[in-house]
Amino acid sequence: MKLFHKHTPAQRSQPRPPSNQAGRARPAQAWFVAAAGRAGMLALSMLSAILAIGCSPKLDRTSIEAAWCEVGGCEPPVVRHRFTILCDSTLLAPCDLVSLTKTLDVVLGAASTVGGNPVEVWMLGGSVADTRSLGEQISPVLPEGRERSRGQAREQWIRQAKTAFLKAAEPALEVHPRRSALAEALTKIALAHPPDKTLPTELVIVSDAREVSLVGDFECDPPPAPEAWAKRLARRGILPPGSLGSTRIYWTFVNIGSMGPRCRQSVAQEQLVRATWRGVLASAGATRVEFLSGPVVLAGDGPAALARKE
Repeated sequence: MKLFHKHTPAQRSQPRPPSNQAGRARPAQAWFVAAAGRAGMLALSMLSAILAIGCSPKLDRTSIEAAWCEVGGCEPPVVRHRFTILCDSTLLAPCDLVSLTKTLDVVLGAASTVGGNPVEVWMLGGSVADTRSLGEQISPVLPEGRERSRGQAREQWIRQAKTAFLKAAEPALEVHPRRSALAEALTKIALAHPPDKTLPTELVIVSDAREVSLVGDFECDPPPAPEAWAKRLARRGILPPGSLGSTRIYWTFVNIGSMGPRCRQSVAQEQLVRATWRGVLASAGATRVEFLSGPVVLAGDGPAALARKE
């Protein structure tokens, strides 16, 4: 009886067939390697957080969470915004049902990305007493779960809020005062909601930017220099310094060279009007002043950009 089988040189030179067990082991080995890598990164992040805390004698939850966020261990904080729309439906002004609807589409879409964003619409009147709010809608907290369900919740709120605002605006859009007290209206809005760094304001004005009131007439006469007009307004308590802090302002649907009630506008007049508004609003604390010929384009890469801290 032969206990051992002796291979010939030709048999020893032939390659062995691949083992199925080795093939099955490779995915498992790759998973363990990836898991070890993730664990290593987590441990490194925790070590970095501990080093960031240092040897502080006060080791509480707040300091640990702050250090953890510094090394990228948590989501960036969400910053909510207040969205305010001022609709100017005075004589030949651009705010009507179409422009207000387009503005609401953009603003409500931006506000809906984060829960707790207040949205308010104001109607400009012929006097500060006639300028009033149409109400406020607050964006809901989106449900946890699939993106589809979150999108449906956003669309439902946008639809309901837009319907409510447009219905409230219908009677006011049929009235077209000859006076346009824009500076006093902006002051009234600022007094209703004082500047808040934790809730910055996106103020969208649907208007031709033509002040026609006791403090200025921008339709035919060249507006005063920003410094001179700011002093004139300050004497009346209008747009005082700091009243528009933490506020970005967007003038929308501004049409250059439009026909005013008493005289035709010109490009030179438009440039003076914009320069005056920029100077006065900056003196009142506005962080950004833009003029657009169409619907609002909010600052950032898109509406969702406002949901994150800048």
